[in-house]
Amino acid sequence: MNLRWLKWLTVLLPATFLILLELVRQFYLEPTFTPRMGRFIAVAVMVVGVFAFSHAVFSLIVRMEQEILQRNRHLAATNQILDALAQSWDLDQVLPLALARLLEVVEVEFGMVCLLDEEQHELVALASQGVPAELAKKMARMKLGEGLEAQVIRSGKLEVIEDAAGDPGVMEGLKMLGVHSLILLPLKSKGRIRGLAHIGSQRQRMFSHVDVQLLQAMGSQIAMAIENSWLFTETRKQSERLRVLNELGIDLTAELSLDALLQKVVHVSRELVDARYGALRVLEGDGRIDRFLTSGLDPEEVARIGPPPQGPGLLGLLLKEGRPLRLLDIATHPLSVGFPPHHPPMKSFLGVPIISKGKVIGGLYLTDREGGRDFTQVDQDAVAVLAAQAAVAIENAMLYEQLQDLTTLRERQRIAMDLHDGVIQSIYAVGLNLEGCMNLTGGGMPEVKQRVSREVDHLNEVIKEIRNYIFDLRPDRSGTRTIKQILEDAVKELRVNALIEAELIAGELKEKPSREHVLQLSHIVREAIANIIKHAKATSVGIRLSSKHDHLLLSVKDNGVGFTLGEVTASAGLGLRNMEQRASSVGGRLVVKSAPGKGTEVTIRIPLVRNTEGTRDGRDTALDRGRS
Repeated sequence: MNLRWLKWLTVLLPATFLILLELVRQFYLEPTFTPRMGRFIAVAVMVVGVFAFSHAVFSLIVRMEQEILQRNRHLAATNQILDALAQSWDLDQVLPLALARLLEVVEVEFGMVCLLDEEQHELVALASQGVPAELAKKMARMKLGEGLEAQVIRSGKLEVIEDAAGDPGVMEGLKMLGVHSLILLPLKSKGRIRGLAHIGSQRQRMFSHVDVQLLQAMGSQIAMAIENSWLFTETRKQSERLRVLNELGIDLTAELSLDALLQKVVHVSRELVDARYGALRVLEGDGRIDRFLTSGLDPEEVARIGPPPQGPGLLGLLLKEGRPLRLLDIATHPLSVGFPPHHPPMKSFLGVPIISKGKVIGGLYLTDREGGRDFTQVDQDAVAVLAAQAAVAIENAMLYEQLQDLTTLRERQRIAMDLHDGVIQSIYAVGLNLEGCMNLTGGGMPEVKQRVSREVDHLNEVIKEIRNYIFDLRPDRSGTRTIKQILEDAVKELRVNALIEAELIAGELKEKPSREHVLQLSHIVREAIANIIKHAKATSVGIRLSSKHDHLLLSVKDNGVGFTLGEVTASAGLGLRNMEQRASSVGGRLVVKSAPGKGTEVTIRIPLVRNTEGTRDGRDTALDRGRS
């Protein structure tokens, strides 16, 4: 009641009562009874009336005091909730505090605050009180069907249930908890539902109008705190993303090693959107995989999964269409038919093509965002920016590699020319002079003549070796030739220059070797042939080329003098070590078999695609083959 009206009532009601009592005494009591009795009755009525009026006034004052105290308690509780919400932007920290204050004010023992996941159409519980741990775990994510929760979220209006046990719309989990009286409180801010709070009691509890008003006010505060937390988190995340993208852009421009650059890109892209797994593929000019790197998988997992994807599945679709692809569930895509053995399960998917000069040169693939959340448009935009930076960096790294190769080729040409035009000609001139000296001796001094002849032969051997080095220094054209053509040239070199019978047996290859494979194989074969010419004293050489499973096999075998493998390995020169390193650089293995008098066989086994860290070889995997 308004205090102003109470003040006037305390004045007017007593005055009116006394006036009416006096009129009754004069015109009714005294004429009916004796004057003395009439006054006595009037005084008695006045005393009773004053007592009743005073009692009513004091009762009203007490009730008003109680309402004021209750409102003060509500205001204090509201301030406490606001203080709790203002302590941190972390909802996991502030929502339990706010919920505890809320239950304390309305004097109930059960409460749960859930956020609304609109994409999944679910309620996600972030805070609860009075709920057993096992039941809270079951109610952590609740699908919105046609129950009361869905109705409250659609209407945005608070719902009071006086008998929760007998209401069919109440969730079974709440009934198992023994909730009797229940309020479903929508958490609404700026006209948008952010979540839902369950407030209940296991005893019969009548919620007053003041309770409802208080809950609605507190619900709005909690909803605003949720929205502010989201905005703060998203702003901080965007700021962090911009910082990471800026730093990465600087790092990418400074990084000239393509492998290191690609590994950095796939790692950063995964961390940028909180993805559990990431992969990056770079294509060769003919559309085949040149490099395939992963993040989030250890080397053992990569080895168990097997070779990288080659087929026309999801990854192929992304590269073919050149547009980003975002899926809530990989299994729902028409090209998805499952995962191969040892492949970790994956659900959500985000793929962004890497485009340079209008051409797709690769793709970034990310799966399973941490926390079970789905990838958003913001995530897609951030990865797209990263992919654009990566495209420029990849082009720069490739141009740098080409420049390095060109510089090396020019230097090799210069050294070969200097050896041919300078050193060989000088040695040849020395040999001619020695032959001239030998002719001057005529028929005398046979020992001197024999010794000079032997030295001339040594000079011719030196010239032959230098020519072999020149052969190795010639510009490499393996980028435009197949491995079979390179081996045919090697056989021809043995037959023509070394007068060694040579044979090439080349079967059909299941997969075409990459540019890098061809380059390294050509160097290994040349080194093996140079060793045969210089040391083996062989009369025949057999070269075999074949493929087995997903590996390429190449062997060079001679019938020369052979050697003791242990002794040579212990003091191996640069030649053998270089061959081993070249085979290892493409994920392969070099095996040398030899014994004195039984010739030598060099075998190279390499995967058909690079198999370095984060790289696999050969077969299709689930995503690109469509088995995803």
